[in-house]
Amino acid sequence: MLLDENIWEFASAHQFAAIVTRDTDFFEIQKRRGESAILEGGHTPLLVFVPENISADALVALFAEHTRDIRGYVDGRDHLACSLGKESGCQPLFL
Repeated sequence: MLLDENIWEFASAHQFAAIVTRDTDFFEIQKRRGESAILEGGHTPLLVFVPENISADALVALFAEHTRDIRGYVDGRDHLACSLGKESGCQPLFL
């Protein structure tokens, strides 16, 4: 878990737009750290959770297909995380 915390801190400190992962450990980190960062005026990267084990080409295709949705989450800051899947598309996970 420490490594996941370090990844989140690095992404936040360097103002990354998003963290893309299949690791569910990031859910708790994103809820806890993301909400705190927002309250303190800090940067919170969007968590993009990919629930399926897919190839890199399929992942690139998903990002291309859902660029507008993902950009909306990044720009709007309405959600801390979204799920990106072949069947489900791009869906918010939690506020």
